[in-house]
Amino acid sequence: MAKERIFTAALAAETNMFSPIPTDLESFESHLFLPGHSSESEAGGEWPAPLQAFRRWAAESGFELVQGLYAAAPPAAPVSHRDYETLRDRILDDLRDALPVAGVALSLHGAMMSAECDDCEGDILQRVRALVGSEVPVGAVLDPHAHLSDRMLRNSDILIFFKEYPHTDIFESAYALASILESCIAGEVKPVASVRDCEMIGFYFTDREPMRSFVAELRGAEQQPGVLSASLVHGFPWGDTPAMGTKMIVYTDGARQLGDALANHFGDRLVSLRGQTMPPLLQAEAAVNRARKAKRGPLILADVSDNPGGGAPGDSTFLIKALLDGTAATFAAGPLWDPGAVAQAKGLGVGGEAFMRVGGKASPFSGPPLDLRFRVAAICEQAAQHVDGWPWPMGDVVLLTSANLELVVCSKRSQCLHPDAFRCVGVEPAERAVLVVKSAQHFTATFASLAAEVAYVETPAALTFSSDAGRYRRLTRPKWPFDEPAGAKGKSDAPAMEGAVT
Repeated sequence: MAKERIFTAALAAETNMFSPIPTDLESFESHLFLPGHSSESEAGGEWPAPLQAFRRWAAESGFELVQGLYAAAPPAAPVSHRDYETLRDRILDDLRDALPVAGVALSLHGAMMSAECDDCEGDILQRVRALVGSEVPVGAVLDPHAHLSDRMLRNSDILIFFKEYPHTDIFESAYALASILESCIAGEVKPVASVRDCEMIGFYFTDREPMRSFVAELRGAEQQPGVLSASLVHGFPWGDTPAMGTKMIVYTDGARQLGDALANHFGDRLVSLRGQTMPPLLQAEAAVNRARKAKRGPLILADVSDNPGGGAPGDSTFLIKALLDGTAATFAAGPLWDPGAVAQAKGLGVGGEAFMRVGGKASPFSGPPLDLRFRVAAICEQAAQHVDGWPWPMGDVVLLTSANLELVVCSKRSQCLHPDAFRCVGVEPAERAVLVVKSAQHFTATFASLAAEVAYVETPAALTFSSDAGRYRRLTRPKWPFDEPAGAKGKSDAPAMEGAVT
C-alpha cells in the first residue's frame, strides 16, 4: 500500500524596507538553494533545520515526504518581484507534480516582501490552498520576526512561530507543526486560531527575564487540554506594512473561547512589559570605557545597529573606530563585509602588507572607512558558520591586523552566528579580551558559554531605530511607542527599542 504524501518546501527572506542591499535570485542561490527532490549528496549531507525535522517526522510516522524547492536569502531590501514569482511558481510546480497530497508543511519566514507584494507568505499560502483544496491541511513554521496577516490565517490550518530568540528551537517548532498536521489528517483535531494584536513594536529577548518566564508560560499553556500551540509573533520593525507589529496567536482544537482567553491573557502581559523586554544599549563611548576596564575576556560587544541579520550592510565602522581611537587593548571584530578588501588581501597573500581602505562603503550609514596599513594574517576560502547542522556561507574570509585590531573580513555578507566566523582564520574568541560581533542576538546561542560579559552597543549605523513614525507610510496606528496600546495601564517611560535587534 502506497504511503500518503506530505509536501514540503521553503521560501524565506526577511525584508527590511530601509535596507540598501538588494535581494534577487542570486541572493537565494548563493545562500540556501535546494531544488525539489534534492538528494543527501546534493545537500552536502546536511539539511536545513526545518527539513531535518520534517524528514525525521515522516520517517517516524510512515508518511512519504516529497520535498519541493528549499530557498532562503539573507535579510535585505524587498525581493525583485520577477525573481519572487520565479521562486514561488517553482514551488507551486513542485506541488502540482506531487499531487495528490495528504498535507502541506512549509517553512516560511513571515516578513518577506517583494517590490510589488507586501505579503509574500499570504500569497504563497493562498496559491497552495487553491491547488490542494479546502480539505487538505496546510501549515507553516515561521520566524517570529514576522507580519501575521489575515491572508496568512485564512489560507492555512496551523502556523507555528519559533518561541526562542535566539532561534534555538527551529527543529522543535517544525516537528510540532508536522505532528499537528498529522492529527489534522487523521481527523483528530480541527485547529481554530485566536489572535490578539498588542498594538506594539518591540523586541523580545527570550534568553533573559522577563521573556524567559513568558516563554515558559507559553509552553505551559500548550499542555492544557484543547490547546494545540501558542506563539508570540514579535513583528519586524523594518517592514513597512499594515500587518507589522507584535501579536499573540493561540490555536485550540475548536475551543474558540479558550483560545481567545489565552491570547488576551498573554497579550495583556506583553503590554504590561513594554520597554522591559530587551537589554540596555550602550553608546560607543560607554562601550570603549567598558573595554578599557575589561580584566578578563572575552567582553563581547554586539554591534546591533549594523546587524546583517536585520538587513544592515555589515560594513559599519563606528564601533570599531571608537575602540581603535579609545583603547590600547587588542580586540577582534567581525565579520565585516567588504568583498573588495578581501580580493585585495588575497592578492597580497598571507604576510603581505599594504595601506587599505576597509569598510564604510555600502551606504551613508556605514561610517568612515578604515584607512590603515594592514597585514594579511590569514585567508580562508569558502568559509561557513555551521549552525543547527547547516552551513551558513561567508564566502572568502581574511584576517587583517593593524595596531591593536584583528579584523575578520568576509566577501559574502553574514551575521555573526558562531565562533566559526573567527576560528576559520585562526582567531579563538575565548582567548580575546574584547570581541566585536556583527549581530544583535543570535550570536548568544553559541557565544554565551565563552563570554565573561556581553554588552549591546548602539551606533548611527543602518538599523538604529528612529522615533519618527513618519518614516512609515503604511503603519497601522495606534502602535507603541508612538501611541499607547489598548489595555495599557499607565505610560511606559522606557524606549521600545534603541537599535537593531533581530
